Amino acid sequence: MIEGGTNKAKKELSAAPDSKTILIVEDDDHLRNYLAELLELSGFRVILAEDGNQGFYKFQKYRPELVLTDVVLPGRDGISLTVRFKKICPEVLVIAMSGRWPNDAEVDCAESVGFLGVDKVLAKPFSAKELKTAIVDVMGLELA
Repeated sequence: MIEGGTNKAKKELSAAPDSKTILIVEDDDHLRNYLAELLELSGFRVILAEDGNQGFYKFQKYRPELVLTDVVLPGRDGISLTVRFKKICPEVLVIAMSGRWPNDAEVDCAESVGFLGVDKVLAKPFSAKELKTAIVDVMGLELA
């Protein structure tokens, strides 16, 4: 984990220079840290941001291959972030996460945000398996 990570995580990061970098933009501390731990265990470099403004700054600084962003965030929301990320770096992959969509409307929301550049949508709550499946789908990777 970059910026705020443990020394152990920083050592693991330096030991795996070819790792893909994922930026997590999530305002819920527990979920953000859980996602970071899960993704680090899968071999990714992880950058954390707790709001949209911080997410935008860290995106510009680190240029991750994938962004996991909550849709509803303090500062800039996840949709406006996605639009800006794609303008700066069209090849960046974005998975949007949100707990505010009713189950029966999830497909419609997924289709609507897809027009804005989101590559995948995860409705909260989601399992570790669903997250890994989403990452495999958008990045075409095999995960541990």
